[in-house]
Amino acid sequence: MKGMEYSEDIIDLSPKYGTQNKWVYHVDTVATLAAEYNKKRTTKTKQAWMEEKRRLWGDRNKHGVICRDAMEVERKKKRIEAQGNRKAPRQMVMMEKLAELGWEEEAQRYFKIEQNEMFIYADSLLTNQEWTVIQPRVVYFMEVEREKIRQEEISKHIDRRIEKSLKFAFTKFVLSQPPNEVNPNILDVALSDEWRTLLCTEPFEDDLADSLVDAASERIPEIAKARRKDRTERFLEAIRKSKSYSGKEVTEDTLLLASTVFRCTLCRGAGDVLTYPHTLVHYCHFLWLKAPEFHIVPRDTEWTPPPKSANAAEGLKRAPIFRLYRTEEKHIFSALERSVGIWDGLDPHIVFDDAAHEHMLSILDTLGWSRDTTAAEMEEKQPYVECLCECYRRPTETRKRKVFRWKKAVFECKDHKEKDGERQWFSKLNDEENVECKKYEAEKRMNSTHLSCPWCNDHRNMFPYDRKPDILRHIPSWYKARQKTECDGKGGPMASLRSECSSEGSRDVE
Repeated sequence: MKGMEYSEDIIDLSPKYGTQNKWVYHVDTVATLAAEYNKKRTTKTKQAWMEEKRRLWGDRNKHGVICRDAMEVERKKKRIEAQGNRKAPRQMVMMEKLAELGWEEEAQRYFKIEQNEMFIYADSLLTNQEWTVIQPRVVYFMEVEREKIRQEEISKHIDRRIEKSLKFAFTKFVLSQPPNEVNPNILDVALSDEWRTLLCTEPFEDDLADSLVDAASERIPEIAKARRKDRTERFLEAIRKSKSYSGKEVTEDTLLLASTVFRCTLCRGAGDVLTYPHTLVHYCHFLWLKAPEFHIVPRDTEWTPPPKSANAAEGLKRAPIFRLYRTEEKHIFSALERSVGIWDGLDPHIVFDDAAHEHMLSILDTLGWSRDTTAAEMEEKQPYVECLCECYRRPTETRKRKVFRWKKAVFECKDHKEKDGERQWFSKLNDEENVECKKYEAEKRMNSTHLSCPWCNDHRNMFPYDRKPDILRHIPSWYKARQKTECDGKGGPMASLRSECSSEGSRDVE
């Protein structure tokens, strides 16, 4: 077309067909458009004509595309209809033959879903000779469908047991604990030996005996104690690896100190100082319960879990890995997949923060408090200090006093290469300033309380768009239906939990 000395603007106006820069144009249309364009004498009239033709031919081309798409849809419908006409007689004959062999339910389920097997779409009618050839393969598909049906039935039974027995027992346990207690989540309990055996091995045609449920329920406190002991030991090991405690004795009392501060190398603390025990529910310890990887290994068989990635950030993106004793235990996860986050441990992202440890000791010295002050005492008192270090100031910022709550003061103060023994990082406030800070803290607690749900331990997974989930959201479906009168009464667990959470649950302040 360019060889015919037509303008590219004129050529682009007309319809074109083809792909990959190999286009076919309607020559007569291009010639007509070029003749009209050449009749225009001024630049202004040529521009107006070009804009008008672009709109006109743009609409025509869109209409052409719609027409071609509609014709293609009609052709597809005819092809599908032809396939259906071929498939229906063969499918009916197959279903009759399978019903005679005892596969009626499986056949109805199998053929209800669109299948792509060629023996279904063959043009000819199904003959006895052909059926003899394809029967083993068709029967194999029926066996697969039967197993799917069986597993779905098992899943319903396990889900019903979780709803009726486990959720009630677990919620009763949670409501019996102090509001600031860190408990295992419901999946931790479901995967304990007692509960996974009860949920997955007892005959499914019978209800669980009350005596078995009561015995497993009584084990929940011991399960919680064992889980916490295991996780506590992991934090103690992180302390032993630190410079501050190298060669020193480390006990569980060390964990409780305000100067025992951990750092997450993934989120850098996300603006918070990680002290014990609330660091147990730091969300980087948890994985999403999505597409988990299962290793089905019998209880009496030795099993070593796959090694974690050395890159912690990559490790959090992987699917969580679980060892199951039997296939039926998979259905525990399908029943609870929207209810929990999965504990993934501390390595390699949690380390003891030596710099924050030194800064915390400096704050305690400044306040005149014992270095054995616990994190719980600091949370209760929430002291504020004036921050003197240059870490708290920006180069272009007007110089003014910086007064921060103890956690923010520790978080903002960075590690210093030079160790100046006379450096003063913090200063104590006077009585009048402390009164003002307490007023500010009281207002802040009302608006910034951050609760970790005791049912799932992981606020991020349950409510990804809500950083402050209401822990009472879990109760109506898990507990209230079974204990409506007790829970709604003035002295019941619901009322008790509300009062405790409103008074004590606000200790962890952002």
